Amino acid sequence: MRALGQSSAGGVAGARGLAHMYAAALWGTGGTAPLLEPTVLAEFAAVSSPGVDLVTGERGHFGLGFEIQHTRYPGLSPSAFGHSGTAGANAFADPVRDITYAYTRRVFGPGGAAPENAPLVAAVLRAR
Repeated sequence: MRALGQSSAGGVAGARGLAHMYAAALWGTGGTAPLLEPTVLAEFAAVSSPGVDLVTGERGHFGLGFEIQHTRYPGLSPSAFGHSGTAGANAFADPVRDITYAYTRRVFGPGGAAPENAPLVAAVLRAR
């Protein structure tokens, strides 16, 4: 996958790196400014494709390059945005709840966020 270099697939990252990327977007890291302005973050979380996603079956699932997360995980704010991976990984940021989340798997899944993400996200929200 790395050798192909296609921009829409083949990303290789661990959960810690993904969560750090979203944290850098929201708050900045190591004394740096946030990578993204609040207006840009809002655009990522706004539905831009109101139809049904043919892969996940979810309605209004995509914003601008990111998946809408609050419809998938109750308790997240409507500002939450992120993306799942074909192996079952999922990572997102919720600027209202002040959290980033990332989960990766060792075993390839059926595509999209793996089912174990739902109880893990719920546990994170309870811990907040």
